[in-house]
Amino acid sequence: MRKSGVLQDMKTRGIKWVFIAGVDNILAKMVDPLLTGLALERNCLAAGKSVVKNNPKERVGVFCRRNKKPNVIEYTEITDEMAEAVDNQGELLYGESHILCNLFNIKALEEIATNKLPYHSAFKKAKYIDENGNLIEPTEPNAYKFEAFIFDAFERLEDMAIMRVKREEEFAPVKNAEGVDSPETAKQLYLNFIRNRKK
Repeated sequence: MRKSGVLQDMKTRGIKWVFIAGVDNILAKMVDPLLTGLALERNCLAAGKSVVKNNPKERVGVFCRRNKKPNVIEYTEITDEMAEAVDNQGELLYGESHILCNLFNIKALEEIATNKLPYHSAFKKAKYIDENGNLIEPTEPNAYKFEAFIFDAFERLEDMAIMRVKREEEFAPVKNAEGVDSPETAKQLYLNFIRNRKK
């Protein structure tokens, strides 16, 4: 955004806030005045949305603080001990899921854009074509995947506001071809959301 001139163009147009969401969440609420209001009330240059984890093993990153700065621990990097830790009320200590619904003030984006994000690695199953042209579908992880995540930019901020939302209203991810978090489950969550709005 910085290199292409998009940030400067937005500043010229008087745009102050930018919302960034994952394309894999069909219930992401693109314009939410409550989230903007929360950021303004807390005097934060960024805000994010969260849903409570379904269970300690749910495959989502979680909001936390690292070195007193906002951060997210990716699900592939959290230890079992941390994932299962609970407070005095029995609530998960690391239970605030980062659902990739983030609001940034243009000033925050300018700061973030000057820094490179680190890579995260994950050991996953990856299909491949062997030397004979056969498609191989491994049953065990066989490849490392390297990804950069926007949440690593959070630590550049002094603080950010986190707003917990209802899963059934704002989180229907598509992460797998079938089963959990698939197009089928996302479609059902979307239909349920529409039906409940009509009541």
